[in-house]
Amino acid sequence: MKVIDRLTMYAFSALLGVAAPTLADDDSTTLLNSERIEQRFGSYGIELLAQTDAVRTASLYSLENGEKVTRTFAVTRYSDSVDARLSQAHERILAGGSIGATLAKAGWTVTRLHLWVGDVPATADIGSLMNIEDSSPLGLHIFDLEVSRGDERLHYATIAEVHHPDHLDRNSIEQLFGRIEVPSGTRAASMLRLTLNAMLEVKSSDRESTTSG
Repeated sequence: MKVIDRLTMYAFSALLGVAAPTLADDDSTTLLNSERIEQRFGSYGIELLAQTDAVRTASLYSLENGEKVTRTFAVTRYSDSVDARLSQAHERILAGGSIGATLAKAGWTVTRLHLWVGDVPATADIGSLMNIEDSSPLGLHIFDLEVSRGDERLHYATIAEVHHPDHLDRNSIEQLFGRIEVPSGTRAASMLRLTLNAMLEVKSSDRESTTSG
């Protein structure tokens, strides 16, 4: 079966899911993905692949023999109205900053509320970014990202992370965050569809800017 057909099946399966599980507990005490990549591979950077006011697609990479290897293909859908208290951090993120690290440096505690864990097949361009064969199964993690400071708690974005198999596969994600087999709520299903479209649209040669983070 062609990769595009398999991705389409993932989208329809998610959208037709009828039972939504309870959300997993948040994990504000665990490592940020950027920290996990640097800890595992010895380096970390972020490269914007596409961006609008609403959605950002980025490659979170490490260096291997001097070459960038995408460890996480990340699709971020920002809140429809980003709170003014996050405006300065948001501007730095739009300029290419790492989301979790930027918010943490601004004094916010970053929390992930987990919506779905699964896997998807790599497209040819995702495989090229990750230096793996296309159709390889890739762990996928969808979550809401919230921030808190004192009594303040704000929703910032919904994020989908498609991981390199040497970084996090589905089993590893489930060990960290729990098993959520059916996308929880319409936002998760919509985010899954957005991510699958982004995987089909990205071109490994179309890289707009790079920022170490």
